[in-house]
Amino acid sequence: GAPGVEMIGATEQEVVINRIKWLPGRGALAVILEDWSLQIFHIIPLKTATKGEMGLALRCTFKPETRVELTAIEYCPSSNLLLCGTDQGDIFSLSAETCEMKNTELDSELNHAAIASCLSDEFNNLRAVEEIHLRKNKIAIAYARGASVIFNIELKEVEKIFYSKNNLQIEALDWFDENQILLGFNDGSTCVWNVDENVSSIEYENTYAALCERNEKCKPIQKLNKLKDIKIVHGGLPRSSYGDRYSITVSSSTKTLAFDFTSKIIDYILTKTKNDDAESLIVLCEEELVAIDLISPSWPVFRSPYLASPHSSALTGCNMAQGKDLFNTNSQIIQVTKTVLAKIKNLCQGADKKYSTRSWPITGGKKLSHQPNLQEDAMCPVILTGHEDGAVRIWDLSANNFQLIAKIETAHYFITDDEGEPEEEVKFFVDEWPPFRKVGEFDPYSDDPRLGIRKMEICPTSGAVLVGGTAGQVIIVHLVADANDNKPLYNTIDVVKDQSSVVWKGHPALESKNCHRYEPQGYQAHCIGQMMPPAAITSVAIESSWGVVGIGTSHGYALFDYRIMNVVVAKCTLQNADPAQEGGLSRFSNMKQSLRQSMRRIRSSIRVRNRGSVRSSGRRPMSIQRNGKSKKIDEANRRLQEAEMKQEREIPSAETSRTAAIVRVAYFATTYTKDGHGISPAFFIGTAGGSVAMYGLNVPDYSKRSERAVELLSGKELQLSHRAPVINITVMDSKGAVGTSSPSKLNNHYLMVTTEEQVKVFSLPKLLSKKKFKLTALEGSLMLRAKPCKFKNHSALITVTNQGEIIIFNPNDKTVVLEKRFECIDKVNKYGLVYAQIDPLGFGLYPLSMSEFQRYSVSASYSASFLCSIKPVKYSPDED
Repeated sequence: GAPGVEMIGATEQEVVINRIKWLPGRGALAVILEDWSLQIFHIIPLKTATKGEMGLALRCTFKPETRVELTAIEYCPSSNLLLCGTDQGDIFSLSAETCEMKNTELDSELNHAAIASCLSDEFNNLRAVEEIHLRKNKIAIAYARGASVIFNIELKEVEKIFYSKNNLQIEALDWFDENQILLGFNDGSTCVWNVDENVSSIEYENTYAALCERNEKCKPIQKLNKLKDIKIVHGGLPRSSYGDRYSITVSSSTKTLAFDFTSKIIDYILTKTKNDDAESLIVLCEEELVAIDLISPSWPVFRSPYLASPHSSALTGCNMAQGKDLFNTNSQIIQVTKTVLAKIKNLCQGADKKYSTRSWPITGGKKLSHQPNLQEDAMCPVILTGHEDGAVRIWDLSANNFQLIAKIETAHYFITDDEGEPEEEVKFFVDEWPPFRKVGEFDPYSDDPRLGIRKMEICPTSGAVLVGGTAGQVIIVHLVADANDNKPLYNTIDVVKDQSSVVWKGHPALESKNCHRYEPQGYQAHCIGQMMPPAAITSVAIESSWGVVGIGTSHGYALFDYRIMNVVVAKCTLQNADPAQEGGLSRFSNMKQSLRQSMRRIRSSIRVRNRGSVRSSGRRPMSIQRNGKSKKIDEANRRLQEAEMKQEREIPSAETSRTAAIVRVAYFATTYTKDGHGISPAFFIGTAGGSVAMYGLNVPDYSKRSERAVELLSGKELQLSHRAPVINITVMDSKGAVGTSSPSKLNNHYLMVTTEEQVKVFSLPKLLSKKKFKLTALEGSLMLRAKPCKFKNHSALITVTNQGEIIIFNPNDKTVVLEKRFECIDKVNKYGLVYAQIDPLGFGLYPLSMSEFQRYSVSASYSASFLCSIKPVKYSPDED
């Protein structure tokens, strides 16, 4: 319906839906399934309704006794019957209330034998019923073998008969006027049947006949409609020349245009205005839903408020944005965040001229749900998605929809092999017949995988976006109100310059164009950074008020001051990735290493017991009683053991050399970093090897930022003993998470570090352990996502495990305890577990598949479903 109106119904079993028919005046849907059954869903009030909420519920099911395929369906409101056509040429009636077969006199008159008796011998071998159209008390029936009839329901007799020339198979039918019917055939031709004229005088036309050479055949007509001077045809293109196109042709008295889609067309509907003029064309494709404005002269597409295509290019990363000072009730950043989102919509959507300026044509229903927002509706949730073609899309979730508000393209800043024609130079109309126009966002092809976006972060105070790619490219884009000729700054950040032994053998870095380029208003690149080695970006953080960004890769991390293009910190994490250097064991040590360590412990314990027995009994050790030959054997064994231990330390495991060095978390906060220095800006880093780094920063005043760079005040490192990957770092106080604005100095701060296995809390600034909770040791599951969230009366830590559970921790208690858990994501859905997102207000998203997101909520204040209603319809009390 209208944005915010959505009802979902599910069939009893997972069966493909072939066709849907709306029953006018009944508030019901008739659904034909692939297993030849039919189900009816009714819109009814919910049992728990308090404001008139309504939902979609399954009412009844029809299953044929014999194998018969339902090929067509029409609703007769006067008798409340469903007329169902089959592949055998029969038509039978069902009750729209109970799905029971009526076996009326009408059924016997619509039997294929009864209809065939009225036809000539050439056409009396009826096949499948292709279409049934109702107009007043008459129905038009199209049969596959080339015959069409008009049947009077009241008189129960055939009034008019149409025979196609050359036995052409009828594929589609539209009764668009009282005496005129539009027919489409399997050779791509169409004709208008005037029921008052002789059938032999009907002229056939093929829109694309001029394109056909010799005996070239056209594709069959799949569906067609005619409304006044607008004619819509799906299919009919020449098979050899345009057989690979998915197109719908729209023609009027002044022009013809073929809309070219990038995925297979499933179905379409034509909406009308109050004056019965064509308003819009809603096209359902395999990968997306496209709405075309037929009132505006250029026939542009609508900006869809729902059913968007998040996989228009392959999804490579996503991140749910949040206001960083959400928990600070004195902060005004939340209000600015709402202003920034409005600015994003105005600048980015206003610059795109390919979309219609008219409102969305589907306006039915009434939205009842209202998501309460903190600080007088100031907070608007946003999610960012990164794609394989180098694009970043920003989606607005504030109305429970998934609406695209901005698109950032980064590919045109680099020299690649798959550079296309600039978007502003793409011509909608080309010098060919028919003129094709590409519509839709789905375009999954990209020739250069280095363009793929891995990590993104948006700054809620300015709207600036930090983008990290597969080849180590980092782009900082700002919102600009005017179009201009832009040339982004460029800098290289080397994190392994002091490690001469590191040799990169992967893909090369992307080459920047380093030239001026015209960019419209909206997002424009401020600077580009290239991490060296050009490994994929694994974590990012941005704080535009300080003018700094944090960047992490599999080789190290960097703190970059983009105001004056200066690298504040650049450190390699490979040098600390081998835990054997510190005498510890790798988290994923192999079985051979574990057995060796166990045997050494057993031997050392035996030696201790032997030494104790010597002291008590006064005997000499047995080794002393051995001869010289035994001493030499013992000495050789000792040297062999030392060499073996030395060799183990020199050869790191696959985990320590590849995974432990990956920087998983980059985080900014304002907190205590050193005794006696008070509160200062801080930069935190967490790695996959369980290492945490904390840096205190000195950020100059804004008026001096162009002259002075950000400086380091202090630095500390913390190595967690269990060495599990760090997935979240948060600075907390008694009220909740601490942001980057000046927090209260009266509250003590502590550092909460969440790894895949544990939640640990440390004091600040000394980093002394205060409490912890071991999830993996108790239950065996791993935490994949974690984020602090704000509820009405308290804050909490929400985590997503590899078992698909949502677990809520209370970090403010005396001990970190497990409070609530919910089964949310199917543990088999690995894609959903990897890309699951959590919002700081207690709800989130996870991918159900490569092309759809599912919303969930653990907060009573935020509903994951749509609360809506539709104009009251007639229903029985037992439907509740």
